[in-house]
Amino acid sequence: MGYLQHLFFAAKSGFLLIYLGVTSVIHAIVPAWFKGDAPMGVIDIFYRNIYHHPNPEFQAHIEAEKAAAEARGHTNDNDTGRTGHPPGAKRGEL
Repeated sequence: MGYLQHLFFAAKSGFLLIYLGVTSVIHAIVPAWFKGDAPMGVIDIFYRNIYHHPNPEFQAHIEAEKAAAEARGHTNDNDTGRTGHPPGAKRGEL
């Protein structure tokens, strides 16, 4: 990954996380708005940008987390045991 790819990847992720943080605060004030957007967005970021990250160091860490999750009894291949989110749930179901 070159510098510009890294710049755009990191900036996009950062701004998206800021947006999700703002929607979470708005949801705290008005629960009918942005139902599940923040947690689902973070999960989407995790699976699209981190779980399948091209950096081999990230992949090694993720594989170690998967093994630890399996040891804790989490057998779903996509569940590291940290999301608290049932696999397959749709936005707004939380």
